[in-house]
Parts: sequence; C-alpha cells; structure tokens
Amino acid sequence: MKRDDWMLFTLTFFTGAALGMYMYVAVWKPVYLPEDLGSEEAAASDWSIVGERRQGYINDASFRLLSDGTYTLMTIDEETGESVVSKKGSVSGSLVKKLMLTEDEILPYKEDKECEISEDVEYEYRFTVDGYTYLLDTCETELGHDTELAISLQKVWQSIDEGDGSESMTPSKWLQKWLNENIGVENKD
Repeated sequence: MKRDDWMLFTLTFFTGAALGMYMYVAVWKPVYLPEDLGSEEAAASDWSIVGERRQGYINDASFRLLSDGTYTLMTIDEETGESVVSKKGSVSGSLVKKLMLTEDEILPYKEDKECEISEDVEYEYRFTVDGYTYLLDTCETELGHDTELAISLQKVWQSIDEGDGSESMTPSKWLQKWLNENIGVENKD
C-alpha cells in the first residue's frame, strides 16, 4: 500500500470514530441511558403548581407541587435572606386529583379584579398544564379566598405545614429507597 492509501485509511477510521461518538452522545445515550437531570423539570412542564404565600409585599414561603403529589417547600432564611429548601414530602393523591384542572376549568379564575394591598395573607399560584402557565392570585384574580379551588389550595398549604416532610411510603417507593441506599441502584422513571 502506498502512503496515500494509508492516509485515506487512517482518515476514514478517525472520521468513523468521530461520527460514532457523536451518534452515541446525541442519539443512543439519551434514549437508552437517560440521566435524570431534567426529569423533574419535564414532569413540572406537564403539570405542576407553584404557590407563594405573602403578607403585603413580603414573600413568606413557596412550594412546587408535582403531579405525583411530591412537593418542595422553600422558605426564606432569616440570616441570609435567601430561599432555602426547608422540607420535601408529598400530599394525598385525592387532593392532587382535585387540583388537576384543565385549561377550561382554570380560565374563569384568571379574570382580573381590583385589589388593595393589605397586611392580609395573600397567595399567588402558577398552574402549569401541558406546558402552558396560568397565573392566579387570591387578590388580583377571581380566585379569591372562598372559591372551591382556593379552598383546595389552602388544604395543600395545611398539609405541607402540618406534614413532617417525609413522603408517604408505598411499597414501590420503599423498595426503590432501600435499593438505592443498600445496593446503590437508583430506578428513575
């Protein structure tokens, strides 16, 4: 073989290897070995609620509730003034089912109304349904404090405030936790 043949053979090999690595990283790995970097975000874009509790203009606490009932509660650290995760857990499935509204069920609550700033506790919620976000506020929209949806959302706050921060353990969650702790196997859905 001549020098040009070896050069062509070598370039073909390196080109194939580069394309193979690209295909592995871009196509095969995300499909067959997903890393869990965005699974919570993906679940949150399908359905989630972010709730904020405030008094006047001061944000007291906020939570994010996902469709599987798990929540993350964030509060303000008094020393630094930064948001910190203070508790994780889950709320009952029946309560989550009550809150899984469609766009048509959310729209009547979105109507704007007059609001005066007061020292009362007000709530703001961002419902995300199929990638669309709807902003509801107990003061500035028709959500109010006494509608059926507002009462259900108040029950979420009560459940979070009264909860001990531990998730309710179903047998599958218990097994998943045990496998992760004892064997190092983590099953991400």
